[in-house]
Amino acid sequence: MALNVLRPGTTSLKAPFSHLQFALYCSIRIIEQANNRDGKAYRDALPFLAEHLPLYPDPLCYLAWIMITHEAEIEVEFGMQLRVLGKLVEVLASPITMPLLTGRYSDQELTDFSQQLLTRGLDKTWRIWIYDYAERTNVFKAWELYSEACERDADLDGAEKSLRRIIETQIASAKRAARGRPLSQQDQFRMRGNVNRLFAFYRRTNFPGVEEAFKHYYRLLPELWNRSERSNSYLIGLTSTYLPQPSPQPQQPPSQQLSSPPPGVPSVVWARLYQELMGVQDIQGLNPLCDRLLAAIDLVANAAPRDARDAAEAIKHLLRRVCALQSARLSSGNLALETKELNNALHQSRRAVDSMAELKDMGALVTTLQKVFIAFIESQKIYPVPQLQPDALGGLPLDVSASAVVLGIHNPGPGDISEMRLTCQDGEAILATAPGVISAIPEDTERIITVPVQTTPPATGEAADCTVLMSYHWGILRDLTSEQHVRVEWLNFGEYLAQHGIHEYEFPNPYVFDTALDFSRHDRRLFQGRENELALIRTFFLSGRNSGAPLYFHGIRKVGKTSLLERVRQELLLADILPIRVDLKGIDPQSQSPVQVINSLTEKILTELRTARPELADITPVPPDHGNYLHAAETFFRAVAERLHPTRMVLLLDEFHLLVSHGTKPLLDLIRLVHQRDDAWFIMSGWKRPEIIREACPETELSLQPHAIDFLPMETVARVLREPMANSGIEIPDEAVERVQLQTAGNPYHVAKLAWLSVNRLNAQHRTIITPHDIDELAGLLARDEGNFGASSFSPLILNSDEQRAAMKFSRLLSGEQMVLPIAQAMEAIGSQMLIQLEQKYLIEKCPGGVRLRGKMLTTYLQNRLNAPEGPPLQPTAKSVGIFVDVENIVSMIPSGVSHQDAWKNLLVYAEGFGRVVAHWACADPRNLADPERVRLDLETAGFDVSFPSSEYLAAVRERRKEEADFLLIERISDEQEHTDPDIFIIVAGDRDYYPRISSLLDRGRTIRILADTSGNALANLYRDITEKRRKERFVLGFPETDLFLDDIRDALSPAGASVP
Repeated sequence: MALNVLRPGTTSLKAPFSHLQFALYCSIRIIEQANNRDGKAYRDALPFLAEHLPLYPDPLCYLAWIMITHEAEIEVEFGMQLRVLGKLVEVLASPITMPLLTGRYSDQELTDFSQQLLTRGLDKTWRIWIYDYAERTNVFKAWELYSEACERDADLDGAEKSLRRIIETQIASAKRAARGRPLSQQDQFRMRGNVNRLFAFYRRTNFPGVEEAFKHYYRLLPELWNRSERSNSYLIGLTSTYLPQPSPQPQQPPSQQLSSPPPGVPSVVWARLYQELMGVQDIQGLNPLCDRLLAAIDLVANAAPRDARDAAEAIKHLLRRVCALQSARLSSGNLALETKELNNALHQSRRAVDSMAELKDMGALVTTLQKVFIAFIESQKIYPVPQLQPDALGGLPLDVSASAVVLGIHNPGPGDISEMRLTCQDGEAILATAPGVISAIPEDTERIITVPVQTTPPATGEAADCTVLMSYHWGILRDLTSEQHVRVEWLNFGEYLAQHGIHEYEFPNPYVFDTALDFSRHDRRLFQGRENELALIRTFFLSGRNSGAPLYFHGIRKVGKTSLLERVRQELLLADILPIRVDLKGIDPQSQSPVQVINSLTEKILTELRTARPELADITPVPPDHGNYLHAAETFFRAVAERLHPTRMVLLLDEFHLLVSHGTKPLLDLIRLVHQRDDAWFIMSGWKRPEIIREACPETELSLQPHAIDFLPMETVARVLREPMANSGIEIPDEAVERVQLQTAGNPYHVAKLAWLSVNRLNAQHRTIITPHDIDELAGLLARDEGNFGASSFSPLILNSDEQRAAMKFSRLLSGEQMVLPIAQAMEAIGSQMLIQLEQKYLIEKCPGGVRLRGKMLTTYLQNRLNAPEGPPLQPTAKSVGIFVDVENIVSMIPSGVSHQDAWKNLLVYAEGFGRVVAHWACADPRNLADPERVRLDLETAGFDVSFPSSEYLAAVRERRKEEADFLLIERISDEQEHTDPDIFIIVAGDRDYYPRISSLLDRGRTIRILADTSGNALANLYRDITEKRRKERFVLGFPETDLFLDDIRDALSPAGASVP
């Protein structure tokens, strides 16, 4: 009985939304309790559920629909099956929360909710919900949206009544407030838009009753037809047919007459043509109107500006071509070409009439042209049908249930297809868990697509016959469908590895992305390219020639400078040359005296030199208290040269910019002298541009040969991806390489990270092919992680705050279709000098048509930042953060030019970037600090709680022990774990003593970020191995990201807004 009462209102889409929910509940209960499946109640409930379950955007409803239609053997058309499966996948990926009907929502919130439902094809759901909401609240925006919903469903009566309800309510309210006085300008403004909307609806739909409505509102609201008020001109044009004609004006002499038509004439002409266009269904019906339509277009074009005239001419040409389409005697090939061009022209015309106010009257014509073109295409079957390769690529694993089918697909044309979605299943062993998606396939090209599936392999291992359902767009034709079959083989992953000489359980992953290459432990094939730089080395050093000025390789962070120095070291070893690579981190001319800088430099050189040549162990560094340190340094270099003779020493100074300041001029001049006298040759690297080096010490006589280290070209990226995996059995198609280049622009850090993640994905799913879909999906994940850009191309060490803002402004100007800005527009937006700076810092590049951001990943990252909410989101609640600092290990890592107090403040700012900081501890043994009271003051001023061992303890234990600070910090972590229990623990450390505590925190579901020096020392390698292992474990378990991160301490200690190039 309840179902019988609820059914009529639900079916007519005018019941309260709660009636739909209750009717679905009643139907489910009827089926659950039915003893007789042939009973009337059961038979009534089944079709009701089959029709209405897809209206409720809940995964359980879609699953119930699939089960009911299958078990009851209800015949459902193929398109409906595809739509419901698509909705299920979309709602699982992005759930919809139905707003409470008792709430009140802004116009924007209502519009956003409507888009959520409409983009998923839930038109009827939206219509029922908005009708219920409008009835409850009488909000004008709700009635307006309900009217639009009715018009989409061809319920023109409901659409008109909704619009008139808004106006009548406004009139009643305004009349009561006016108390007999004329309507105020504010009231007229409020009503004018809704009255315009009503009469535009009459013109658009040819709905009867327009004359009666005009008389009614002309009597009630004569102010809206006052010709002297310019705001009324649109409404006057809409209703000019029914308006009393104004008194004729005296005839002007011919010389004073205007060549353009009087105001309102084009609108009147198009209003009459609209009624006739509504009845046109095919080309035969369009031809009799062709001449009149061409004349009407001229009426509009004559009074329009240049760009609108050009667009109108294009529409005239399009009209003639469509009218001639049926009578043209074209071969099949020429007909396909003609329809492809017409499809594109119709798309362009639609964009023109939608964007140019002067052409708005032609909207009905373009709509009609689209309608007759679609009818012609469907009758001739000319549209493209993509063709699948008969066999899936790579097969599906026998031992992993969650994997993916890899399909090859070809678009034979005519024209490009877009928004392709594929699902596949065989009814028993294979079921798609999400659609495979390709944004576009150009004509006569092949693409590879990945469809995620869940499998239950047969015991026999017999190949599966899989049904693939495709939907796609072709220009203005939407949601074309095709069903095809492919053969899917089953893969024994272990046997496949053994066939390729791999005697482990998965593909070895050779890629390295968060440290410089070390050829003693990394695959040498990971280094590719840089031929020009290596040619310089061969030209000068391997031929025994001095390079004149030292070479200086410069580029942004993580672009491969240190790896290049390592490769140069390998090259120099081929000759009678001793290359010594020296990492200058830790040298700080801002806090060290010149003699201390020279002492540190010579100590670092000797440390590496003694490893290569133990016989030089008796040479000593320049003492830190030497009275004539420059002479001592000169003697040091001369002594090393004499002991090595005839072997030449080449010093490879990494992070050279750390050595440059006003106070180091004597040392820089000495380097120049040593290089010129051939006592030692120098090759430098750093992330500061040479002009910035010069500005840091303009007095020095040392000059450099600068060489910028740029991103990798695509042919080099292909070698980076393929050569380390040669003979492994992993396939990397050209299309996947192209996607890597598109996403990364050849940034070596991102290329390596994508490659590493891709191999991990293959291992998790037991697949053998890296697909474009893998690359795009993983790149999307990386673009959402701040660390992937904050540590490289968007690092505050590279970009100052003005440059960051300019990059954000540039990205704001980009749209989904426009990824390239004309140079003039870019210069106007951010200035020519800033454009040059961003190009120098690898953020933008010139390309055909203008300039663009370097890589889709960077574009996505910046646009995600633009779309991020300005304030903290209400849901989910911001995560809590605790930061714990081992001060003794960190002091030496503070960058030059940054005060200690500012460095501690920067650490807290870094922590605040991850959430609400609830704990902030810094620990140290004061006996290990040069000025402990100063350190405490700086830390407390910055905002840290400071913990030193008690004075009693220090008095009892006089021996200095490094681990005292470790014990203190572990104690503070344990205390906060019991009290504030942060979601994220940031441990700023420099040793391995914290790993047991880190392991227990991970077991409790906490996220850990370790801040340390990520250069290639043993500790960094230990933590890197641990984080990589944890990342792989999480990946295999199905988590989208890891919970253990290793970040570079230098990023956190540097000021985010510092003007550091």
